[in-house]
Order: sequence, then C-alpha cells, then structure tokens
Amino acid sequence: MSETILSATKISHVHTFSKTEGFFLVTSSRVVFAKKPDLTSGQHWSYGLSDVQSVELKDALGGHDLVLHVRGSKVTLRQGIFGGRHDNMQALASMIMQRKVDLLNAGAALAQRGPATSSGGLTAELERLGAMRGQGMLSEDEFQQAKARLLRG
Repeated sequence: MSETILSATKISHVHTFSKTEGFFLVTSSRVVFAKKPDLTSGQHWSYGLSDVQSVELKDALGGHDLVLHVRGSKVTLRQGIFGGRHDNMQALASMIMQRKVDLLNAGAALAQRGPATSSGGLTAELERLGAMRGQGMLSEDEFQQAKARLLRG
C-alpha cells in the first residue's frame, strides 16, 4: 500500500522557547512535520495516525494552534493570523480524525473477514496486517487482535 499526501500546510512547530518553520503533512497513514512539502526531505518528526489520541484547536497569541495529543505528549503546531484562517486548522483537525477512523474501520473489517481459505491466503492476510501495522495504520494492540481473529478462524 503506497502512502499518499492528503494535505500539506505551511506551519510552525512550536517548542517551549522556539519555533521551527516547515510543512505539516497529513498522509494516508501518518502525520509528518517536514522542511519541504514532500516525504523525502528533512522530516523533523512523524507519527502514525494510530498514535494520535486526539486533536484540539486553540486561539493563540499571534495565530491558531493545532495541538496533537500523541503517545501521552502534546505536539503544538501554529499557523499565524496572516498565514491562515481558523477554519483551515479546523479542516486539518477533522481530516486527521476522519482518516484515523477510516483506518480503524478498515483494520476491523479486515479482521472480521475471518480466516482465509488456504494457508497462502492466511499468510497473505497476516502480511497485509503486518504492513498496515508497519505504516502506522494499526497500533500494536489492534494488530494483535486482528491476528488472533484470523488465526482462530
């Protein structure tokens, strides 16, 4: 399964006492902060969508913040007042959460299909689940649950 960029937005990653300019990318399986609007150059960080627990929007001094709650931490992204509108940030938040729901539903549907009819089919299904986990589409727990359903038959 290839990774597709769904959105690329010029934005700042805000640290405690500094900020870094770059692009926030939402892809088919993860969120990325990078120097350029592509997946090949200078990524500062990347998280699988299954690692994003929630997203919140805040009005901040000098702009709008999109706060990602990821693995028990907060990642704050800021778009300046003149660089974008609040509804742009709302659209990003909605896209992230909708894509996360879509991926969870796809993983659940795959797991509910039950075992494949042949060992080659079962192997292919397990490999597909592993690929989804590797791309961040399924968390480790979701992968283990789906794998157990497949093996139980």
